[in-house]
Amino acid sequence: MAQLTETLCNIGSIQNKRKNFSGAIESFREALYLQRGILGHDHPKVIATLDNLAYSFSKSKSYNQALICYREMLSAEISRYGSFTLECCDTLAKQVLILGKLKKVDDALQVVNKYLESIQAKSEQEVSAANDEVAEEVNQMLLDLKTAKKKSSKPKTRRRERSLDCFDRILFEKGKDKRASEL
Repeated sequence: MAQLTETLCNIGSIQNKRKNFSGAIESFREALYLQRGILGHDHPKVIATLDNLAYSFSKSKSYNQALICYREMLSAEISRYGSFTLECCDTLAKQVLILGKLKKVDDALQVVNKYLESIQAKSEQEVSAANDEVAEEVNQMLLDLKTAKKKSSKPKTRRRERSLDCFDRILFEKGKDKRASEL
């Protein structure tokens, strides 16, 4: 059965590369259904399949479905790792990106605020470098979102559309630059 789920995921990846997103979605959904039955909801393979499924949904412009996948993925990661980790930050950033595409900037701010508050509460209980790093990254994400919102609060123009679409650049480029400098 594990080979079947792996094959379905491989087929989904090939379909993504061929831009056959509906076929990819079908393959990833079937794989996810089987994986959850075998491995449980927070297994790394299930998390990876959720990520691939969300990507396929976002490429097919089914942003609400992608958002559901990223929410499930974040929940599974927190369950798996026992707390909010740097991997969770990446998933949160993807969730924020989708909210940006849905033009739900206030919802994105709310989500990031919620996780920042929980991270800070945990940091008060447990002092660790990992918690500080995660809190710093989520705090930066919040600042970037506020900047993007300020830029997008102008009258609806082409400039506003560009600033909303720049969420991925704001959220992901800084993280990539920071991680590359750490290596």
